[in-house]
Amino acid sequence: MNVLNNLKLTPYGFSHGEAIGFKLDNISAGHQIDFTKIDQLLVKRSGSTAYNTTRVSNDKLTIKSGFVGDVTDGTQIWIELKQDNFRKKDYPKGVVRPGHADLSAYQKYGDSWNHSGGGQFSGRLTVLYVIAGEIARQVLNSLATCEIFGHVSAVGPISDHISDYQQIKAVQDDVMPIVDNDAKQQALSMLSELKRAGDSVGGKLDIYIDRLGRNYGDDFFASLESKIAFLMFSVPAVKAVEFGIGTEFARKRGSEVVETLIVTGGHVQSPTNYNGGINGGIANLSAPIRIRVTIKPTSSLLRPVPSVKFADGQFVPAVTEVTGRHDSFIANRALWPLIGLLYILFLDLELEEKCLNNIEMK
Repeated sequence: MNVLNNLKLTPYGFSHGEAIGFKLDNISAGHQIDFTKIDQLLVKRSGSTAYNTTRVSNDKLTIKSGFVGDVTDGTQIWIELKQDNFRKKDYPKGVVRPGHADLSAYQKYGDSWNHSGGGQFSGRLTVLYVIAGEIARQVLNSLATCEIFGHVSAVGPISDHISDYQQIKAVQDDVMPIVDNDAKQQALSMLSELKRAGDSVGGKLDIYIDRLGRNYGDDFFASLESKIAFLMFSVPAVKAVEFGIGTEFARKRGSEVVETLIVTGGHVQSPTNYNGGINGGIANLSAPIRIRVTIKPTSSLLRPVPSVKFADGQFVPAVTEVTGRHDSFIANRALWPLIGLLYILFLDLELEEKCLNNIEMK
């Protein structure tokens, strides 16, 4: 993860392996971690709706190192999750599921990759981002102000409607965090139809980073947008990342998107925030950073699809028909690992600022 200059996060494992886990380096000693917060996030990340996968894993954490009780001891944090509830028969060897990582994985690794459940490319591994991210959040909140939250802003053609981004905080405990109740009911009705049809739909997530106290980011390759986008694309199914009004800029005149700037209580504020709180790669502190992430529909369709099969070192025509336990919508599940990765990034940025300014660490 070369966008991190101070922390080092190393995930390992694969979807249907005996265990998955991560190692997190350079967290200092003395930070007490509330593990009940991690348990609560794991419930939200699982989806727990009729439209998400019915595979339920026993996400019991084993702390291998890095803690004395619930307090960090300054050594490498190593956390592992044992895995169970496999159905490997749903993943015949060599069969390429269109739209998944199977094709490129067979092309790159041949027969040697662990294909069952999607192997190391499975969204299952994003649970590690949630755990590491919550640890990072708690450490960061002992050092600086930073609040990250988000919602499902679109389910297919159905958009959530908010009048103030602060409304999003009220739905942070929902497994389907949509503010507008009418939009939520329309979305759930559509997802119910898709589930019966064995189909899926994509969505959008709007994520806000609020209460920043520093101008994080830099020019050129260290721009804040670059680092954020790098990490957002580390979550499977993410296909686009935008800042502020994003692609809407292409349809606007300059006169329509001139940022409104005012001074209130000695602080510059931007009520319009077209640029999403970042200028020149640096957080401008005039408004929350706003990120919009597009999540593609899951490619696992419960119907026959023309494809190929990898056998004896070559691809041959085949027809695939995916079986097993799959989502008809995954954006709600993707929100929590994305937020986790952002907390890891901003903790890394805060540690960098403290090092540059020779501020004594806790």
